[in-house]
Amino acid sequence: MILLLFSLLVNLDWVEVDLGLDPRGGAQFVYKIRWTVQAGVFHGFYLEGLSVDPFYFDRTRSFAQDDQGRRYNLSITEVGKGRYDVVLAHGQGIDQGSVIFTIIGAGDLYQAGNLDRTRSPYGDLVVLNWAPPQWEYPMEHQTIYVHYPIDPGTDLITESVLEEIGFRTERFMNERYKIFYRTTRYQGRRYFTVGIHRTNLGSKEKMQIKQYVPARYFALKKPSPIQRLMPNLDLFLYLIMTMISFLFYSYRKSQGLRRARRDLPRIQWLRETWVPPKIQAASLRKTGKVARLDIPEAALLLDFPIGTVLSMILLELERNGKVAVVSYEPLRLKVISREGLKYYEDGLLSTIEPSGEINQAAVKVLIRNMVDRISQKSWDCDLEATRRHYIPIVRDYLARLEQDEYYEYLDKEEVGPAYYGSRRYYYFRDHLITEPVRVATYSHFVRSDACHSACYVHTACHDACHSACHSACHSACHSACHSACHSACVSGGAH
Repeated sequence: MILLLFSLLVNLDWVEVDLGLDPRGGAQFVYKIRWTVQAGVFHGFYLEGLSVDPFYFDRTRSFAQDDQGRRYNLSITEVGKGRYDVVLAHGQGIDQGSVIFTIIGAGDLYQAGNLDRTRSPYGDLVVLNWAPPQWEYPMEHQTIYVHYPIDPGTDLITESVLEEIGFRTERFMNERYKIFYRTTRYQGRRYFTVGIHRTNLGSKEKMQIKQYVPARYFALKKPSPIQRLMPNLDLFLYLIMTMISFLFYSYRKSQGLRRARRDLPRIQWLRETWVPPKIQAASLRKTGKVARLDIPEAALLLDFPIGTVLSMILLELERNGKVAVVSYEPLRLKVISREGLKYYEDGLLSTIEPSGEINQAAVKVLIRNMVDRISQKSWDCDLEATRRHYIPIVRDYLARLEQDEYYEYLDKEEVGPAYYGSRRYYYFRDHLITEPVRVATYSHFVRSDACHSACYVHTACHDACHSACHSACHSACHSACHSACHSACVSGGAH
């Protein structure tokens, strides 16, 4: 997922969260947020959508660390109700490499209503019914580790141990996520830990968590009248005493310090708990600046037919041993490997159904994603200069596909003359798309409803319209998306 702001280009790689539950309903959080800076100077981001209010930040122990081992203090400022500006302290910035922000804090899930008592045929239970805030953009993965104040009595969590604990969850949890169980040791005690993991989350995808344990493990009480007036005083005093040791351990482990206690297993964190940065609008195209595009992206921008673009991708995948042709009449493909792929290569493999056929609806998703990425890469670039730059490059590449030397990775006798050399390229070009409606070229595609979808997904309407979607899309996108673009762009962003 790529986020940009003015000259800033960053990648949000993943978010990890550890959630430790207290018997009285409090919770300790450690958020780890990893960014990769590709261009510009990155200072911080806006954090919002936390599940508890107020959220007590441990500002002295929250920090950032880059991939060179340099550590930075953080400045965390509330700029609106439940919205925080998280930046590297003292005006520091990062202009290359990766950086992990570790944000430590606590709150009361019981008072927030996310942890409560309930009755069921299994007896009195405590339910954790909670969802981390949704991310506006897709991400590689998200995992949540929930630590319960339960000693399972063994380090090996089996079905019988789960039954003895009395742990239960909703069916949708098993259907949507990868769930695993383990124990975490801390200060000589064992804690029951549930891991909830999901990869390749889509834009604004919600990870709802709903799981149950017997009420005997908790001491949840209804707040008194005084507590209703001062709802967080008791929690605040308690956290002052309890968070220091627990979170000090957590952040040291997250920092990867070797001197941490060897008998304490490494705590991992993964979760989406805030709305990620959004783009602030400005038309900042730089005359003569050429966007950095891969050849298939450039071909799409140059309005080569989408069948041509897809055949370029497929031939490269085949050449690198990632996909194989099972049959030609009809065309059937087989995925061999998905390692080390570019996003559009992985996207093309995702269009292959178990039968080997190409899912035409998935093709549109792939092209929409490519349009999105072109929008991001070229948001401040001169599109005409970009087109002029890539015309000879793409033409030379296509000329290679017309030469037999490109196909030396194939056994010519086994493939046969009908599917070798330039004939193979033309065959793929003509057979990958069987439903060519409205997706013949990039311009046709961005004029369709997919353009509006792409603009909305990245809140990048200002440059999806003014830049990457170029003149063919400008008027339609500008008028249709103006209000949505405006409201999205002013709400926050990486900076």
